[in-house]
Amino acid sequence: MAKLASEPGVAESIKRPSKATVMRQHKTRLKALELFASRGFAQTGMRELAAHMGLTPGSLYNHMESKQTLLFELIEELYESLLDGLVRISPAQGNASDRLYELLAEHIELHGSKGLHFLVAERELHCLDKEQAAIIQNLRTIYENQLVKLLAEMSRMDITPQLKALAKSSVSLLNNLPSWFTQDQLDSVDRTQLMSSIVRASITGTLEDLKRAALKTHVMKNAEYERTHQQ
Repeated sequence: MAKLASEPGVAESIKRPSKATVMRQHKTRLKALELFASRGFAQTGMRELAAHMGLTPGSLYNHMESKQTLLFELIEELYESLLDGLVRISPAQGNASDRLYELLAEHIELHGSKGLHFLVAERELHCLDKEQAAIIQNLRTIYENQLVKLLAEMSRMDITPQLKALAKSSVSLLNNLPSWFTQDQLDSVDRTQLMSSIVRASITGTLEDLKRAALKTHVMKNAEYERTHQQ
């Protein structure tokens, strides 16, 4: 295929959508996202969806494979954006704490451009079929695994089921937290700082508890070992 595309005249003959077409398709998809967020995926009918997207019911399937596939693509787009944020955070940027806080900041900041994506992803995931849901879960697991590695490095702990659970719950908190502040009187800067403080406190507090519990278990095991061997 690469050889064919390099032949004279072939590349020129491939029709690519214009920038205006791409922008129009993007705006159309955002209209569908707005409707899913406000009405709910299951409550959105095809005629209503077409009207909201500025299309006729007959032309709707020229713009999407199905309503469910469109939902999947919107949620997939969110997790691909989250994974793109991981790529920008490298060990060269500092210690594990610095990288963790940068990751948290990137996640919270993404709500500014994809707030409705987060809302729909958390609320409508169950509407996907098994194959689609598995793909989304895999993307989320990749993200959670990178987070748990940062937590392990930061706390100097082994990766345990507890640490994995902390990473999973932290992602859920990051995905949902901004929606809790929609009716507050905070400006965007104060809101972002407060959300960051809440997530940091949740993570660091839990890590301290886990380390204390691990130390206590270690001490108890040593005491039991010494008691057993003294008998």
